[in-house]
Amino acid sequence: GTTAEVIIDGFAYNPTILIVNKGTTVTWTNKYPLVHRVTADKNEFVSFNASLSTGLSFSWTFTEPGNYTYYCGIHPTMNGTIVVK
Repeated sequence: GTTAEVIIDGFAYNPTILIVNKGTTVTWTNKYPLVHRVTADKNEFVSFNASLSTGLSFSWTFTEPGNYTYYCGIHPTMNGTIVVK
């Protein structure tokens, strides 16, 4: 399958908006020396809430088209969007 990556560095997800095809597995990796969380906004197709210490990763496969927003459950001003085509 196809893969894509989001890097957590500082207090931001990079890229903030990621466009992928249906079936893509997205991996978030925390490169910052603080714990961050990847938390899905309410959606019928996705539900994740992963706490990531420095160097840890979390992956999710997106199986349905749509716009999926997420945020850091610890630092709620951090947010991002996965656009699935």
